Amino acid sequence: MDREWIEDLLRRRQALREPGVDPELEAVAVAILLEDVLGITVPDEDIDMAVLGDPDAVAALLARHGRSR
Repeated sequence: MDREWIEDLLRRRQALREPGVDPELEAVAVAILLEDVLGITVPDEDIDMAVLGDPDAVAALLARHGRSR
């Protein structure tokens, strides 16, 4: 996946986010989104907003799963 696509996906997810949501729950929601949209499994150690909120980190995660555009 290219960075622009990832940024757009994360931006759209952020627009749906409710204020005050626990960051850990938000990380789980983003992981589920990636799993549903891309058919991958996000490892437990990557379910963290430090990873799932950063387009570069998401791109690296997808590359590890052999997903690229």
